[in-house]
Amino acid sequence: MAKRALQFGEIGKTGLPIYSGVVDDEPLSKLTGDLWRKAVRDMTANDASIRSMLFLVEMIARQVEWQIKPFEEENADDEELALFIRQCMFEDMQQTWQDTVAEILSSLPWGWSWFETVYKRRGGISDDKTQNSRFSDGRIGWRKWAIRSQESLTRWEFDNWDEVVAMVQTPEPDFEERIIPFAKSLHFRTSSHKQNPEGASVLRGAYRSWFFKSNIENIEGIGIERDLAGYPVVTCPPEYFKSDASADQKAILNYLTDLVTKIRRDESEGVVMPTQRDEKGNDVFSLTLLSTGGARQFDTSAIIDRYDSRMLMSVMADFLLLGTKTTGSYALSDTKFRAFLKALKTWLDSICDTVNRYAIPRLLALNGKTSERAPYLECGTLEEITLKDLGSFIDVLVKAGVTFNVEEQAYLKGKANIPVDATSTDPGEETKANDEDEPVDSDEEPAADEEL
Repeated sequence: MAKRALQFGEIGKTGLPIYSGVVDDEPLSKLTGDLWRKAVRDMTANDASIRSMLFLVEMIARQVEWQIKPFEEENADDEELALFIRQCMFEDMQQTWQDTVAEILSSLPWGWSWFETVYKRRGGISDDKTQNSRFSDGRIGWRKWAIRSQESLTRWEFDNWDEVVAMVQTPEPDFEERIIPFAKSLHFRTSSHKQNPEGASVLRGAYRSWFFKSNIENIEGIGIERDLAGYPVVTCPPEYFKSDASADQKAILNYLTDLVTKIRRDESEGVVMPTQRDEKGNDVFSLTLLSTGGARQFDTSAIIDRYDSRMLMSVMADFLLLGTKTTGSYALSDTKFRAFLKALKTWLDSICDTVNRYAIPRLLALNGKTSERAPYLECGTLEEITLKDLGSFIDVLVKAGVTFNVEEQAYLKGKANIPVDATSTDPGEETKANDEDEPVDSDEEPAADEEL
């Protein structure tokens, strides 16, 4: 029986709907293109709940300890490569690493972020900003990872298998088309479903709640204003509304319409109107304010709170509302916050995966190095151990008969922010040293020239 030849190529496709380089995978037409971009800008800039969540994410990410680890510890060549990448990433880029991470995290509300990797020759300090470096070894490093804004996207360029090969943008202020190849870029995204280059915005699930909440807030503001100022009503003779009204009558009607729609309780409030009465002594024109009585049928505060909770629940950040209501406990908030940190740690780990897969190997190749033993970026832990938890843990270990050496004691002190004495030694060693210093009883007389 003849063996079938192995096929290395692809046969099927992802099924991602792409038309002229534009991804059309959103079922709601009003959440595509410029409409969706406007909604994201509005949600991230104007909604207090979403803004607070994104602010929290950025501040936590800025405090994380990022490390470049060598391929193998205590290997001189691997340590040297790790030092080189560490210099390029943390010490020699035009933008600080914390600011770069903050830009990368724009992928959360947008679903993706795209960076053009810009290189430089490490030739020391000079007037040439494109080559300015703290190091002068002549090697190639990163000048910056330049963000290419999501709003500037025009279309994507794909290969025959729906994999992105370039981002095409028409950015402000010149609106010239620019094609940025994937080989010179870093592409971060929250989801890789169907290889969609636009990922999935973490705010997509919050959109419906945000839409209703923002509309209710607008209606609530208008209602409060009308309740305080009254509902303005202007009356005038019926002939002013007829189609054959004179030009003067139409002008007066337009003036009154404009007047009644612009009445506000502010520093410029007040109306000046002429007095005119008919033959029976009634006012021809009148302006009155109708007031409403009684409570509203709906509690808008409760409705807005409900939508706030749903928005934050969609990103596991509803713990931000604990303490603003009469319900909720510390244990519940701690559990929810830890779950949020685990989700955030996953996002940060995905950043490391992209950097380790593309950024570091490309830079090594430009310097004539292979990536077989490439160093890697690692994100530190996010959870802080409380003194209560640490004390309980140590208490359990001590009762179980566990002892701690000098390094372990220093580690535990560091977790508790207790200063560690650099000259401290192991208690056993101190005892041994003290024993050696104690005088030893002896019946022998010291030599004449020996010091007592």
